[in-house]
Amino acid sequence: MLDAVGHDAASDTFYVQPADGRRADWVRNVAATPDVIAEVRGRRFEARVEDVTGPEGAEVVLHFIRAHPVCARMIVWFVGYVERVDVPDEELLAALATTPVFAIRAVRKNTPNSVASQRRVR
Repeated sequence: MLDAVGHDAASDTFYVQPADGRRADWVRNVAATPDVIAEVRGRRFEARVEDVTGPEGAEVVLHFIRAHPVCARMIVWFVGYVERVDVPDEELLAALATTPVFAIRAVRKNTPNSVASQRRVR
């Protein structure tokens, strides 16, 4: 299971956290093959998955926690990445720095990095 924790419309990037952390099969699969076909709300698109654990991921999760405090408390209780969310941002960012976060970035078609281009090259 993946928890969606953010979306950057400008870059067409979706941020997710695996509920089972790095033990999740999904994490191992995208580590081996980061080019994927993603589906969000019925829209299918080529994407590349990138591990953004660290400052980028922590900022995304902090924004999610502050925007959705009730949901965040339930996720924290269920998943347990951090002990509490009712702490100052700096403290929470430090705690979230090791929380697994992955960016699913849409790949523009007809670019050298697109899945379709890579299939043609192989």
